[in-house]
Amino acid sequence: SVITYGMESRSPVDTAQKRKITEDFKKKWGVPENNTLLLFNGIFGYAPNDQALTLLIDQILPALVISEAEVFLIVCGRHIPAAYEGRRTDHLQVLGFVPDIEAVYWATEIFLNPIWLGGGIKTKLVEALADGASVVSFESGAIGSPLDGLEGKLKVGDDERVNAFAYPMIQQKSTRT
Repeated sequence: SVITYGMESRSPVDTAQKRKITEDFKKKWGVPENNTLLLFNGIFGYAPNDQALTLLIDQILPALVISEAEVFLIVCGRHIPAAYEGRRTDHLQVLGFVPDIEAVYWATEIFLNPIWLGGGIKTKLVEALADGASVVSFESGAIGSPLDGLEGKLKVGDDERVNAFAYPMIQQKSTRT
């Protein structure tokens, strides 16, 4: 038998609403207006999310800062590892659990899915796309998500390769709405 993947139908905000939501979010969290707002979220204490977080904060974000300083990463989720909990830098804010993740998706300019472990379709990627976000993912994290028909909203890089993830992110930044 086949059970289809479903989610509550939500209409993404229009371009003007998204711009306003993003602007308000940046003001609230002290993010410079010209920085591209990035998001990674998940339930931590789950190895694929924990390893993705470590790679993202320790390697991918520094590579982005060196090549493109106008980015700001928000990390949300339950059970953030102690090493990252509450961390704030010029390019990072670890928020932990937020009660309304949809509002954060709407404010986000690019959703990050640096997942290369685990099986099946990645729910967070589907939810981000459903909310109209642009997404950058490792190839394994995008399994089950067709690249065609997404109007360029999903960019994919080779698994575990920092530069292969950073380059599509810079590409996505240049094409975001």
